[in-house]
Amino acid sequence: MQKKNKLSVHRPSKRLINDITDDEFGYYLAGLMDGDGHISTIGHIVISFNSRYNDKRDAFMIRSRIGFGKIRQVKDKNAVNLIISNKEGIVHFSKLILNKLKHPTRIAQFNERLCSKFDFIAKTSSNTNINWDCLWFSGFVAADGYIRIYIPYRKHRKKYEVRLLCQIDQKSDILLQQIKSKFGGSVGYRE
Repeated sequence: MQKKNKLSVHRPSKRLINDITDDEFGYYLAGLMDGDGHISTIGHIVISFNSRYNDKRDAFMIRSRIGFGKIRQVKDKNAVNLIISNKEGIVHFSKLILNKLKHPTRIAQFNERLCSKFDFIAKTSSNTNINWDCLWFSGFVAADGYIRIYIPYRKHRKKYEVRLLCQIDQKSDILLQQIKSKFGGSVGYRE
């Protein structure tokens, strides 16, 4: 008699960073960089994470997978930064995200700040079209977005509705317009 597997009533945990290929991991990192990362003027790679929720744990998991970097608390904010500043770590990180960045500002930072500091790092592609068949979008939403389900009561209909909201905050709408074209929704502006 074949043993039946029991189904868990608990929500499955997300796919762990160590369970994906280097190529998939590179797309995820590129999404994080495009969402809430930057390359400093001195060539350090910095990605910000919310220190509430599970984002801080993700920063440590990413640092462990990359093998380089420091986690630093951001003063007076609920955030930590993963900072990669040594040459070997920067080169390794650069190889992982090469030709995977989509935000024009991050592409420019990569090509101007890293390639000028390390002449052996190849320039990254300037293609800003999002590849939907990889983990880039997952990293992008993990960095600057959230998904919420809420159930408001509608008095005029005398019933509850289930609503799903995915919100991504960015300073410019460059990538948001592509996301809107793919999934619908709206792009709003805050002053």
